[in-house]
This record gives sequence, C-alpha cells and structure tokens, in this order.
Amino acid sequence: MPIIRKFVLNCIDKETCMELVNTLLENLPATTYLSYRLRGDKLEITVYGLKHEVQNIWSLIKYYYSNVLKIMSQKYKEYKEYPIDYIVSKTRRTFPPDILVEILKVKGFHALHEDNIIKTNAPIEEVLELASKIAELLDKIKYDVRGKATKKVVVLTSLLLKMDPNDAINRLLNEGILRKDDEGKPILAIDKETAITRIKTIFKQLLH
Repeated sequence: MPIIRKFVLNCIDKETCMELVNTLLENLPATTYLSYRLRGDKLEITVYGLKHEVQNIWSLIKYYYSNVLKIMSQKYKEYKEYPIDYIVSKTRRTFPPDILVEILKVKGFHALHEDNIIKTNAPIEEVLELASKIAELLDKIKYDVRGKATKKVVVLTSLLLKMDPNDAINRLLNEGILRKDDEGKPILAIDKETAITRIKTIFKQLLH
C-alpha cells in the first residue's frame, strides 16, 4: 500500500535549498513522486510511494543533501563577514539589508544576511557604496509611496534599472507591480517577493 512521508531539511539559506531541489530533480529516478515546499532556510519534501520505495528515496535524498551542503559550505568559506553596525558606522546611514543582498546577487556576487551580518564575496567598497545609495534613495521617496515593502521595491528598481526613483515608480505602475491606493499613493499590487522576482527578470531582459 502506498504511503506518504514528509521530511524537513535545514539548509544554509534559500539558495542552498534551491540547489538541493535542482540536484534532486536531476538525479532522482524519473518515477519518483515527490513535492517540495520552501520555508525560509528549510526545505519540506513530501514523498509518495510504497514503503520500500520511500525508504530508498530518503536514502538518496540524504546522500545528495550531504553533498550539496558540503559544496555550499565550502563556497561560504570564501565569504567575508561585514556586521551591519560596521556598515552603518562607515556610511553613517541605515539601510535594509535584504535589499542590499538582492542587489549584490543580481550584480553577480554571492551574498546573504544572517544574524545581523552581511556575508558576501563582494569587496567592502561595493558593499558600502550600495548601502549608501540605498539609504539615499529611501530618503528621496520617503513620502512618495506607501509602506516599507513598497519603498524597498522602488529602490531596488531604481538601482538595478539605473532610473530616477520617480521614473522607477512610474515603470512599476505600468508593469502592474504597483497600484495607487484610495489616496493616490503608490503601493505594492503584489507581494514583495514576487515583485522582486519580476524586477530581476526585467533587468536580465535589458541585458540581452
């Protein structure tokens, strides 16, 4: 009789989880029936099949999980750690770390935010310059849009597409990523993560 089993794996971060998912999809038998769900830095895998099939699949999952963690951990050893407080002390500006990380990744660097620290292989000069620009743009649009998430998305768009923040707002409205609320203030029309994904897609299209 077929059974269902759920397994939860701890990853280093979301990038590691996705690397594991891709590895499993590429290497598990084509007949394997499983589904997965990302929850931050955790990966929840549901496997369907006969008891011996599920046991075999779980053994393979543990094998690939171990390999992926080793590879990703080695990559992270090349990172430098920059405490948020240090970056703030150098720039004399506060900034949202998640947007800094997103921009660094799009620019081709590895980066993650963990325990009030930015871990990245980007040079400190790049980190400080971006942090300053992010803070500067946030000040410019302080009263132009509604909500912290909206401001983050506008800043990301402005920096990636190299646009004035007001032009970025208009572009996001035209793309349906922003909408105007009852008082005419631009606000996110979709969730922040989906908005960021769409902006990165637009950026990549402009490169070709």
